[in-house]
Amino acid sequence: MLFRSEIPFNERNFKMGNVPIPLNWSENEISNAFKLSAQCGEIVSLSQKVGWNSSVNIQLYQDDIDLAANYGLETMISIDVLNDERNGIGNLPEELTERDFSDIYLRQLYKNEVIQIVENYHPKYLNLSLEINGYYLSNPDDFFNFCTLYQETYDTLRIINSELIIAVSFQYEILNGDRKSTRLNSSH
Repeated sequence: MLFRSEIPFNERNFKMGNVPIPLNWSENEISNAFKLSAQCGEIVSLSQKVGWNSSVNIQLYQDDIDLAANYGLETMISIDVLNDERNGIGNLPEELTERDFSDIYLRQLYKNEVIQIVENYHPKYLNLSLEINGYYLSNPDDFFNFCTLYQETYDTLRIINSELIIAVSFQYEILNGDRKSTRLNSSH
């Protein structure tokens, strides 16, 4: 494990970050996960699945944002649009399961949720999708619909906050050519 004290921030031109994962969901272990994160970097990624509804639970990220601040950590809000296998859209209500990123209604739900997150939490960093390259491998045609959705959302967010750093993340194992150790079916 690399600790931030091993490469002080004033000696590098990047920030280090991670995902605080507790050993269990007790208050003590959650706090310990943030404490360890503070020893390892300056940023934590906080992620939730897209809710696919018209309003965001205002407390959704707030407790973790407050805990991160207590340990001097910046936060990146990461929006997870994929299922756990990373090969389909995740957390869709039953009435939306047959839709993909070309669907106007689904696109609007996503944009509305992201806008509410930005307006409620004012993040400095925003990840618009976790491990999106898994979706590309499984759904290459619809992946390009996500790309246009990303661009539309990006443009809207720039109007709301021109300083917001916006990105997506990729699953490293796939980028490294190792599909067998991923959650994706190795036959893809």
